[in-house]
Amino acid sequence: MLQSLYLTGCPNLKSLPCLPSTLKRLRVGWCTSLERITFQSARFTLEKFCYEGCFKLFEIEGLFKLVSIEKLDEADLGYMQWIKAYKDHKMLYEFGIRSTYLQGIKDQSMATHQYTSSSKFLSFRVPLHPKKHKIHGLNVTALYRSSGGEDRYSLFARISNRTRGVTWVYSPVVYCKSRVDEDVVWLSYWPIGNLLDAGDDVYVDILTEEGTIIILSGYGASLVYKDGGEVE
Repeated sequence: MLQSLYLTGCPNLKSLPCLPSTLKRLRVGWCTSLERITFQSARFTLEKFCYEGCFKLFEIEGLFKLVSIEKLDEADLGYMQWIKAYKDHKMLYEFGIRSTYLQGIKDQSMATHQYTSSSKFLSFRVPLHPKKHKIHGLNVTALYRSSGGEDRYSLFARISNRTRGVTWVYSPVVYCKSRVDEDVVWLSYWPIGNLLDAGDDVYVDILTEEGTIIILSGYGASLVYKDGGEVE
C-alpha cells in the first residue's frame, strides 16, 4: 500500500524495479547512478514525480524515455533526419510526443516554419495540401532563454483545434538550462494528424508558469504530411 517514496543521496542505487502500482508520489534526488525505474503494472497511479541530479536516469517505464540521438535510426527520427548532426543530444519520448533541446543554434534556417509568432500565441487554418497528402502530425518549436533568478523551469505547450473542440496540453518532464545570453530551441513533434483536417482552425500557445525563469522570444509550427512512405 506504499503511496510515497522519497530517495535522496543514494549514489550506488542503479535501478528501482517493480515499484508498487499504489505509489502516488515519487521523488529521487542525487542518485547519480540511477538509470531506470519500473512498476509492477502498467496501470500505476503516479500523480507527482520529481527528480534532480540523477544524471544517468533515462527511463521511467510508462512515463518517459531519454535516448541518445546517436543511437536512433531513420525510422525513429522520421522527418527530423537533419537532427542526426546533434548526436551528443538526447531525444525525449513522452505521451507519444518526441522532443529535444538544441542550445546555441547558429543556423536559423533549421527553425523555419509555416507559421511563426513573437506574441503570446499563433493561429492558422489548416490548408488543403496541393497533392492531397495526409497530415501526419504537427511540429512545434519554442525559442527561450533564462532570465536569471531562481533556478525554476516550467514550460507548457497547448494546441487547440477550435473547429473540433479538442485541446492538448503538454509540459515536458525534462528541461534544458540555457547558458548566459544564449537561446535554447525546444523542438517537439505531435502525432495528431488524425485529428487535423483541411479547414480546421488551430491555435498554439507556449506558456510558462508564474515564477519561472524562462523568457520566450518566439515560436513556430509546421504541418507534417505523409504520402505512402515519404514524409514531407
